[in-house]
Amino acid sequence: MSGKKPVPPKLPKQQTPGSTSQAKNPGQVVPASSVSGSSRYITSTIPRPNYNRPVQPSYSSALASSAPRQISPYTVDDPFGPIQSQPQKSSQPLFRKNRSPYFKKPYIQHISYIEPHIVHIKDPLALAMEVFPEGWHFLPKHPEKNIKYYRQILIEEESARIEDIMNKRDPSAVLYHKFIITGFINSKEWGQHPSLLRTLRGLKSITGSNLHYSYHDYMDAFEKVLYYQNKQSDHSWFIMFDKKFSCSGIPVWFLKWWDMFGSVPQIFPEPLQDALRYFSSRSQALITPHGAQFPAILHMTVMYRIHWISMWNYEIKGNLLDREFSVKWWDSLKIDTIISQVHKDLPPPVQRNIVTRSQSSLDSFAGKSSKELKDLAHQLLLQSEELQSQERGSPVSSEASANFDPNDPLFQDSQDPNDAYRLDSP
Repeated sequence: MSGKKPVPPKLPKQQTPGSTSQAKNPGQVVPASSVSGSSRYITSTIPRPNYNRPVQPSYSSALASSAPRQISPYTVDDPFGPIQSQPQKSSQPLFRKNRSPYFKKPYIQHISYIEPHIVHIKDPLALAMEVFPEGWHFLPKHPEKNIKYYRQILIEEESARIEDIMNKRDPSAVLYHKFIITGFINSKEWGQHPSLLRTLRGLKSITGSNLHYSYHDYMDAFEKVLYYQNKQSDHSWFIMFDKKFSCSGIPVWFLKWWDMFGSVPQIFPEPLQDALRYFSSRSQALITPHGAQFPAILHMTVMYRIHWISMWNYEIKGNLLDREFSVKWWDSLKIDTIISQVHKDLPPPVQRNIVTRSQSSLDSFAGKSSKELKDLAHQLLLQSEELQSQERGSPVSSEASANFDPNDPLFQDSQDPNDAYRLDSP
């Protein structure tokens, strides 16, 4: 047998969709059989990776803005459409000093075991290149289920928008991407079964045939589309919810996505952390049983449009290649308006004036003359002496007096009701 490795067949260049339809249309439903071929939180600043890429073999970036002409059938060409320079607001700086640090999330994705023949590779990115197909950053379920495929699913289902934010200094380079979540489709709305297929209208296969997707592909799209990576392996996502989005439509499976890419309280400025605690304590009565499955920070993020930044990187842990996720605060977001709106929407409970019994008794003496007050005091004194004489002969009183020990620790502890709340206690 020849020692040459099999070479994957070269397929024609993937067609670029002529237009991207935004109208909500579930597409044609076809049966599946008709489709062929198918720990602890750690706060740290994540430095820009400085991976040394191997010279041979040569790998293209996961989804770089330009792809080589001779490519593997797995490689995605121009995944987010043509790159066009977009005007930026002058108030939004591209580079900032004293940026907020990234916060490493506890969620870790185990990608692959490290087999003996590649255990010598210590560079996480170089190791990932040995695990994934050329130009990919996830294991494909099908050669044509690339990021462009998943992106088109989200567009046609009107579930998300992806915007290219270009570098002012280099208009041909994507600085970062915006990921705007606009809505969800739950499995009940999908049809009789989540395996039912819909047809992509804005994207064709390499051979020109229709591409199809199931509800499982739809769920995967929210995750897989964020696995875009640039040549420097430092790509970040600016993530936000659309202003018309509502928490009531979030499916439960989104919890996994939130564990990977979602915001965390630790990146909030301290005043906003206090507002989150207040929001959590005051909003419980307003949240439905379905909404109670999601953390308070998710509800607050949606309601008050709190944006954040997300990124991921590779790490080697023992005999595993992992993907780690980090998030950070968007420094340009103004929190004063958010905090005031939280307290306006959820005002504190009204404190009612409680009239004590002693105060009520004192009020009953108002307006009486001195002689009336003396007569009333004399009557109260006689009643008090009579009650005292009765209590002396009571067996319950005698037992209580006999058992009372002022040195009992139980009574000693009860002398100071604030002992249990001392701030200096260990």
